[in-house]
Amino acid sequence: MLNVSQEQLFARMNKIDEVIRNPNQLGINSFRRFTGMKKPLGDSLMHNSALSIGQILFSLALSEHKVLQDLIDSGKRTTFDPKKLVENQVLSGMKILDMGCGYIPSFARCARFFGAEVYTVDSTYGRFAIKDPEFPLKMREEELTKHQLHTLNRSDSVDILKESTGGEFDIVTACYLALGMGQGFHGGKDIGLQLLKPSGWYYEVGSGEIITREPMV
Repeated sequence: MLNVSQEQLFARMNKIDEVIRNPNQLGINSFRRFTGMKKPLGDSLMHNSALSIGQILFSLALSEHKVLQDLIDSGKRTTFDPKKLVENQVLSGMKILDMGCGYIPSFARCARFFGAEVYTVDSTYGRFAIKDPEFPLKMREEELTKHQLHTLNRSDSVDILKESTGGEFDIVTACYLALGMGQGFHGGKDIGLQLLKPSGWYYEVGSGEIITREPMV
């Protein structure tokens, strides 16, 4: 992954967003075949919400792949083809944990299409909505095998997740944890940081809080 400052990371996220998303549309329409719902990424208010757009932009912005840098340098939405992200597996080598994925884990689905190894955890949902009959069977199976139905309120949550996933994540994102764990829950950051590898990043999507375990350049 790239070694960048928080300011550089946000700048890369904004540039990628300008290229891949039509500002006149709510979600990312070009990613609709990756969500499993036949809908654009981030076009809903709760599940598959705009927060999933922030998650995928964050992950793409940390990729070192030349295709992403070319995308940023081009600055042209008219020439963007999402197939390039899949064909070049631009997130290959990244290990990601999505905490609070919900029953439509659209961010995780997109990231897997782009080559990332993605695990999910949620306290409520053990089954997922899929409305696209062409969504690959392999993806459906991976979605189930790499999901943990678990409440993060437990004192041994870190140990449980390390055992089930191996830990050592490049990226841990947290989304809607207060809804699933209760309004008094604020432990996502502490859990996430313990699951990162030394060079990993934690991203609290709703608040925009970003933490890296290594000092930023």
